[in-house]
Amino acid sequence: MKFSQILKRAIEHIKTTKWLAMASVGVITLTFTISGIIFFLVSGLNRSVNEFASRPRIYLYFVPSTEEAQILEIKDIILADSKVESVEYDSQEKAMEELKKRLGTSAETRIVDLTALLPPRLTIKSANLDLVEPTVTFIAELVESNPYVDEIRYSWDSIENLRAISKLLSINGVALIVLSVLATGLLVFVSVNFNVKYFHDELKVANYLGGEQNALILPFVVEGVLYGLAGGIFAGLLSFVFSYGNLELVLQNSVLRLFMERNHFVSGELVRASWTDIVLGIGKNIALYSAFAVLLTVVSSMVAVYTNIYLMRKNEKTK
Repeated sequence: MKFSQILKRAIEHIKTTKWLAMASVGVITLTFTISGIIFFLVSGLNRSVNEFASRPRIYLYFVPSTEEAQILEIKDIILADSKVESVEYDSQEKAMEELKKRLGTSAETRIVDLTALLPPRLTIKSANLDLVEPTVTFIAELVESNPYVDEIRYSWDSIENLRAISKLLSINGVALIVLSVLATGLLVFVSVNFNVKYFHDELKVANYLGGEQNALILPFVVEGVLYGLAGGIFAGLLSFVFSYGNLELVLQNSVLRLFMERNHFVSGELVRASWTDIVLGIGKNIALYSAFAVLLTVVSSMVAVYTNIYLMRKNEKTK
């Protein structure tokens, strides 16, 4: 059979069950759009958690009256330990500058100089996440009787909680995506299977006359491909609208923009997309979603057709 004939037959199949075909395309569109959104959110959260967890910090605060030389002496001792990767000294002046940044430039003129009250600190980074607690123990023993040390803070509990939440969301996100894809595959199977049943007599005649197996199968497989292409195109467009809309929303809000960049939901600095980026983004999304959707629909279609042909030939043998 020529491809034009196969395509014509596939379109005839779709017209025969147009409502079921529309439902299949709609479900494919929704499944891949929602799956893309879930993947975007979960991967963004995981990236943020991994970035935060890969750089655990321990903060050693001193009373405001502590001399800089005494702090630097403790810094050198801590830095010499093999469990420690780096130690940074934040003076009272630097703490004041950070306070001004957090409050915003509009409030700077109204801020009273609190330099003398702000505590200096050492920011310690352990070599890896597993060494955070041993490092804290080492530092606690080192400064146990030091009257200038105010407190030690570290974020181990926060890191572990975030990792647990991230793991929970990842597992459930993947499960939801898998279930959605399986449900879509089942619907495509039902749709193609319905058409196979509808054209059952035609298939029997073709099989009886010695028709090639490809001639029997390909129209139904192409039908599935058309479902996948249509669903993939719509899903690609919708997912791009979602990501582009979120980008515009974030760019218009300085707080959201800073949050996204600082928490590594995005790589690098956020910038407004150019027309070239928009066209390339739409094309990339459509190609990616269409490829996965077509793969799913081809597998579902082939399972439906082979199952029916097998049953048809088995019934003929028993007769």
